[in-house]
Amino acid sequence: MCDLPEGSVLLASSPGCPVQAFRVGERAYGLQFHAEITGKSIEEWSAAYAPEDALGRQVMLRHYQRVKSVFDGYGQTLCENFLRIVKGK
Repeated sequence: MCDLPEGSVLLASSPGCPVQAFRVGERAYGLQFHAEITGKSIEEWSAAYAPEDALGRQVMLRHYQRVKSVFDGYGQTLCENFLRIVKGK
């Protein structure tokens, strides 16, 4: 997705993806990333998208292990903030 849906508000972007997260109205959100990422997800995705590149898969998994605590923290914050919004606080 490169363009925001009509009436939405951009919440996050990056050089590689101009629309990372957005909101429509008060409580509808769209994300183009995986806040729930796990080591198993990385293993499965890399095997599916690069089945013949075992070295690349191992590099990707090692990189994930180095940044796992950062990813986990971001995911936790995202979930806590979303729950706060849903609860109306």
